[in-house]
Amino acid sequence: MKGTSWKKQLERVIDTIADGIIITDQDGYILYANSASKNIFGVKQDELIGRKYDDPTLGTAMLDGKPLSGEDNPFMRAKSATKPVYNLEHAYYRPDGSQIIVSVNASPFCDGEKKVVGVILSIRDITDRKKIEYELQEKTKTLKTLIDASPLAVIALDLNWNVTIWNSAAEHIFGWRESEVLGKPQPYIPKDKIPEARMIRKRILKGESITGLEVQRFRRDGTPIYISIWAAPMYGPKNRIIGGISLVADITRQKREEEERMQLTRRMQLLLNSTDEGIYAIDTGGKVTLFNRSASKMTGYKVKEALGKQSHTLIHYSRVDGAPYPENKCPIMRALATGKGVRVDNEVFWRKDGTSFPVEYSAYPIIEMGSVHGVVVVFMDITDRKLEERLDIALNEVNAAINSTLSFSEIMRRVVEQATRAIGSETALIVLHENGSWVLRYLYGLPEDHLGIRFTDKDIPYIRLAVKSTKPLAVNDVYRDSRISQEVLRRFILRSILIVPLIMRGNVIGMLSFNYHSHLHKFTDHEVDFAVKLGASISLALENARLYETEKDVSNTLQSAVLTVPEKVEGVKYGHLYRSATESTKVGGDFYDIFEVEHGKVGIIIGDVSGKGIKAATLTSLVKNTIKAYAYEDTSSASIIRKTNEVVTRATTSAMFVTVFFGLLDIKTGELSYCSAGHPPGLLKRKAGAIDRLDTFSPAIGAFPGLNFIEDRVTLKKGDVLVLYTDGVTEARCNRGFFGEEKLIEVVGALRQKNIKEIPEIIFSKIMECTGGKLTDDIALIAVSLS
Repeated sequence: MKGTSWKKQLERVIDTIADGIIITDQDGYILYANSASKNIFGVKQDELIGRKYDDPTLGTAMLDGKPLSGEDNPFMRAKSATKPVYNLEHAYYRPDGSQIIVSVNASPFCDGEKKVVGVILSIRDITDRKKIEYELQEKTKTLKTLIDASPLAVIALDLNWNVTIWNSAAEHIFGWRESEVLGKPQPYIPKDKIPEARMIRKRILKGESITGLEVQRFRRDGTPIYISIWAAPMYGPKNRIIGGISLVADITRQKREEEERMQLTRRMQLLLNSTDEGIYAIDTGGKVTLFNRSASKMTGYKVKEALGKQSHTLIHYSRVDGAPYPENKCPIMRALATGKGVRVDNEVFWRKDGTSFPVEYSAYPIIEMGSVHGVVVVFMDITDRKLEERLDIALNEVNAAINSTLSFSEIMRRVVEQATRAIGSETALIVLHENGSWVLRYLYGLPEDHLGIRFTDKDIPYIRLAVKSTKPLAVNDVYRDSRISQEVLRRFILRSILIVPLIMRGNVIGMLSFNYHSHLHKFTDHEVDFAVKLGASISLALENARLYETEKDVSNTLQSAVLTVPEKVEGVKYGHLYRSATESTKVGGDFYDIFEVEHGKVGIIIGDVSGKGIKAATLTSLVKNTIKAYAYEDTSSASIIRKTNEVVTRATTSAMFVTVFFGLLDIKTGELSYCSAGHPPGLLKRKAGAIDRLDTFSPAIGAFPGLNFIEDRVTLKKGDVLVLYTDGVTEARCNRGFFGEEKLIEVVGALRQKNIKEIPEIIFSKIMECTGGKLTDDIALIAVSLS
C-alpha cells in the first residue's frame, strides 16, 4: 500500500466489478469510467471521459423502440429526484450496430450545501437474462396453446384453491369464461358438494393422485352435468406442493345413455317376472295377439274378448285429457311404425265400463329378421300411486307451513286449512282439551259461530277411543257407528269422519277432525297413513314450539354475552353492528369484542362459528374467552390463536369450526399484529383514501389440532379506519349475484370523515339496498381507529 494513493487503489477495486461504473459531473459529463464500461458502450475507457452518458456518438439509447427521453434518462432521473433510482431498463445500440439491454442504478452525490454535484451510475448488461425471459414467455404461450387445444378441461388451482389455469375446454364444459374465474374459487361446485370437494383437496395436499373420479357438478346456467376427474398435485421449488391440476371430461351423455339402458333392462325384467303389470301385444294390423290376466283385471275385458280383436283402440283411444289421438300420433302406434320403443309416464287407459284409470306404460316393437311384426305394451295402474304422491306432496306442503312458524295458534290455523284441502274433505276442525272438556278452537269450512263450543267425553265418545289408542280413527258411515252421538250428528250433519289425535309430550291435547257432510266417503289406507304422518308432524311441531320458548330465553342470554363490548376502551374509537338473518334464530355464530390488554395494547376480535343455536353460541363463548385469556399472557397474535385452536379441538367433538380475526393494537405506535384464521380479510382505509387488504391467511380453528398460524403486522395512523366483518357481508345475495368484496371495498373507499360509530350502519345500509332488505346469513361489522 505504501506509495499507492487510496484513490488509485479504489479505482483498481472498481475495475474488478463486472458492472459498468460511471461517474458524471452535475451536467452529465463523464468524469470516470471503469474497465467494464468499455464492454457496455463498445468504446475504450479514455474515449468515454468528457462525453455525456447519452452522447449520440457513443450509440443510441432506446426505450420501447423510441429514443431515451429526459425523464427516462437515469442521470436526469437521479439528479431531479436527488435520491437514488434503481433498475431502470433500456436498450442500447453501440457504434458498431450491436444491441444490448441494460439495467441502470443511479445515485446523486451532493456538496456541503446539499446541491447535486454529480451522479454515480452502475450499468449492468442484462441482455442474456432478457433473452431467457423472452424464451420463457414464448414457451409459456406455446404451453397455453397446447392446453387450450386439449379436448379435456384443464384446471389448475393454487393452495387457496383459487383457479390459476382455465382452458377453452373448461369454458365449454362449465360455461364460465377464463376471465371470470381466474384468481377465484371454483364456481361450478354447489354448496352441497363442498364437503366432497374438500376431501378431494385434502387428498391432493397429501400428494395423492385421483383417477377417473365421477362426480356431479353444475354449468353456469344451472344445468347439472356429470364429469370424470383426473387430478394430481403441482410441485414447486424444493418439491413443495403449490396447488393441484385436474383434467376433466364431460361424461353427461354417457351417464344418460347408461341410465336409459338401465331403465330398459329394468323394464324388461318387470315384463318377464312381474304378473301385476298388464301386458298385451298387437300385430301390424292392430289386432291383439297377447292379453294377460292383469290386463284383463285392470280393463274389465276378458282374455277371449280381447284376443283377435281391435281391443287396443278401445283401451287406449285418447290422451290423458280425454281428447282423441290425431291420426298416427298414438305413441303405441308410433312405436309400431318406427320400430322404436316409447315410454309414457302419465296417460289413461279405458275400462270396458267406460271409466278411465291413470297408467304408465312402455311399448316395445317386436322385431324379427329386421322387420317389425308387432308391439308389446306393458302397463301399470298407478291410481294408488297418484293418490299417494298427491298426499305426500300435500304432507310436505303442510309440514313446510307448520314448520315455518313456532307459534302454536298459527300452526293450528295452517294445519286446519291446508290439511283439509290436501285430503279433500269438506270441512275440518280442531278441538283442544281444556279444564276437563273439549273446546272447538279452530275450524275450516264451518261457520265462525261454532268456535268456543264445548263437549264432554260423553258428548263425543269416539274421542275417548282416539285418546286411548293415540291413533287416527276413521268412520266411513257415522249413522252406522254407535260411537257418534246424535247431538253431534244434528249439529254438524256428519256422514264420514277421520279423527287425528294431537299429542304433546306424550299426552293427547286435542283432536283434528276431517269431515264429509254431503256424501259418504270410504277412507283409504293412504288417507289414514296421511293422517298418521300428519299427527306426528303436528305433534313434533307443537313440541318444537314449546322447546323454542325455552331455548329462546337461553339463546337471547348467550347472544348478549358474545356481542357485548365495553362502552369505552382507552386509546381507540370504534363502532359495531350485528344483524340476524332470521328472527326465529336469534343466536347465530357471529361474534366480536374489543378489550384492553396490559402494556398499552388493545385486543380486537371478530369471528364466525359454523352453525347456529345454543351449540354455536357455546362454542363462540369458548373461543372468545379463550382468546382473551391468552391475550393477557402472550404478545403474539398467531401464538394466541394456535393455543386457542388446541383448546377448541380438545373441548368439542362436533364438526363445527370457527373463522376468527384477532389483532393486538399498540395504541402508542399504531402497530397492529394480527392473525386471520380462515376469516375474510380485514380492510384498512387510510386517511388519504387508499385501502389496504389484510390478506395474510391462516386455517380456521376447531377442525384439526397441531395447525400452524401466521402473524402479520400493519401500522395504523391517526385518521386510518380498520373495518372487520363476517362472511355474511360479502355473501349477502343481491339481485345479480353477491354483495362481494369488491363492492365492500367500494363502499369503504367512499367513506369520508365520519363518526366511527356510524360506519357499520353505513355499510349495512348499502347491503340492505343491494339485497332489497333481505339477509340470508347473519352479519357482524366492527370499525376501529386510534383516538
